[in-house]
Amino acid sequence: MGWARAAAAFLLLWRIQSAPAFAGSSPCAGDCNSNGRVSADELVTVVRVALSQVSVDACLAADLNHDGRVMVDEAVAAVEASLKGCLGNEATVTPEVVATSTATTVPLPSTTPQATATATSSPTATVAVTPAQTAVTPVLTLTPTATPSASATRSATATVTSTFTAPASATATPTPSATPTPTGTPSPTATRAPLGTRRFSVDPAVSGSMLMGESINVKTLGFTGFLDLSAGVPDPATGLASIDISGASDFISLDLGNGTTLCIHPLVPIAHAGVIACDGGFDLGATASRDHHVGEVGVDGFTTEDCAAADGTVEPNGSPHPNVCNGPIVLGPSGAAELPPGAVLLGFDTSLGTQGLPAQVTVESPPCQGVGPVQMTTFSFSSGPIEVRISHANNSDQMLTVDDPGEPFSCAAWMQENGPGRLVQARPVLHALSNGTMSFDAANLFILDD
Repeated sequence: MGWARAAAAFLLLWRIQSAPAFAGSSPCAGDCNSNGRVSADELVTVVRVALSQVSVDACLAADLNHDGRVMVDEAVAAVEASLKGCLGNEATVTPEVVATSTATTVPLPSTTPQATATATSSPTATVAVTPAQTAVTPVLTLTPTATPSASATRSATATVTSTFTAPASATATPTPSATPTPTGTPSPTATRAPLGTRRFSVDPAVSGSMLMGESINVKTLGFTGFLDLSAGVPDPATGLASIDISGASDFISLDLGNGTTLCIHPLVPIAHAGVIACDGGFDLGATASRDHHVGEVGVDGFTTEDCAAADGTVEPNGSPHPNVCNGPIVLGPSGAAELPPGAVLLGFDTSLGTQGLPAQVTVESPPCQGVGPVQMTTFSFSSGPIEVRISHANNSDQMLTVDDPGEPFSCAAWMQENGPGRLVQARPVLHALSNGTMSFDAANLFILDD
């Protein structure tokens, strides 16, 4: 197990592929408002265009070859422009990002998050795996995969506002006497104040990465860094309060061992990165599902076109399962029956209008400096519950399920550092590890706890 497996898991999750530098780079790549520089907000817009979350019209300066989309090399060019300055502008760069190669992004939510709920049949064998130094126990379950599957979309929708309409003021009502008599003054309506800013300091003793699957339990603790989470006024109707990420450490980092560090550079500030449900009643947990075996090209009439129609990818020759169609990652709500107060989502969600945590990711020698191949991605963290499902896990007839119950925050104790609350992002990873004869699927969990 050890470092080699943990590193393999990270390289699969943050798969870095070499790509040629874009020959026709604009001196102001990513300068969306043409003011001669590239700001953090503009980088966030470039990332969202690259992920097809907004139209390319939101930042035409990022589309260097004018093909109506933004590719990874064009996003990297925007990062370089933000650090080095546009051509003709002086800029001092410390440290410098050397974008000698680029990376593909981790699959992220589509513009309409949805869940693929797959029915399972008994018997169910459950193995509880307890991570060291944590009070939360993710649970691994293997069950036979049943078909067909049914899909559902996120049902909780709300408009988050920081103000509300006050009751109409009273008007004077004349009486038959010569002196009008005013009506009574309405009693004041109770209002809520902004929750304030909490420094969410990541505790390395209980924060890190976990890779869980059949015969797999790799834990790498040691995430360090902080996020400043600024929560506004809870909406009087819904109880939802908007969360901005107003500041952060330069890097949230994790030592992978053997002289290698995972470095996450948050692109802050981020307005409306997420929400907290002060009164409960909102499913802000998450599921991440993937089908390892949608079909096999050449078997039972299944074709590459069928795989493409399912948004899948056919495994090439030389892979563990040639010609098998791997389905996409599908994200959605948890479907939990209990929706307690204090649930938090820091993630991209169209129904809530939230942005998530855009970041630059590098894997480099410590300390983190942002030097090396840069990957742009958007993290989606939730206070839970979290569930990862892999249908036909390991290209078999089994369903692999990993559950993490999460921990809600508290609006009453929002500004209490080291108070309640735990953030988790989880994704299914196919072929996470191999022993030479077999490959194993797994769930990868990033856990941030203060």
